[in-house]
Amino acid sequence: MTADLLFYPVASLSDSLAEGTLVLTPNHRLASRIRRAWAHYQVQQGATAWETPRVMSLDHWWQACYREHRMQNPAAPPLASAAQLRALWQGVIAQDDSAAGLLRPSATAEMASKAYETLLRWDTDWRETATRQLFEFSEDSTLFIRWADAFELALADCGLAMLDHALPQLAAEQTEPCIVLAEFSELAPLH
Repeated sequence: MTADLLFYPVASLSDSLAEGTLVLTPNHRLASRIRRAWAHYQVQQGATAWETPRVMSLDHWWQACYREHRMQNPAAPPLASAAQLRALWQGVIAQDDSAAGLLRPSATAEMASKAYETLLRWDTDWRETATRQLFEFSEDSTLFIRWADAFELALADCGLAMLDHALPQLAAEQTEPCIVLAEFSELAPLH
């Protein structure tokens, strides 16, 4: 493996990694790159064995937190998979009479899903009257809010959970003494 593939200025994280501090990254690729760079760094330091560093993407960490939460709370619903979420959005849109003329309903479902996740992550509650009124400026945004309400009902009817809905509770349950965030350009308020 060439040095450029391993390159990550891991020395800046060396104290945290050596102490076993949790390091969170924006994506899986960066987490893997840091782990490889740490191994390379350890070899350069003359180490022959070392603890695997606790480095993972933020989303992967939240999923691990939810798995732990479910072990402690067996009644908690399972997380919906990406395919299940996509199917729920497509079903909600297909059942809406206003969507009958859509040329690409699956693409519309994808856009609605992303908009919904953005609202959640940026802590925007469209259920509040004042915020809901902001969505009444166009037929499309009013339709989206109707779909979002129907999506939440469908999710509950299926007995599934969505990770973003659980984040406030998972954050309250956290006992991690220290977390290092690496390479985030911005962090959604929900996180």
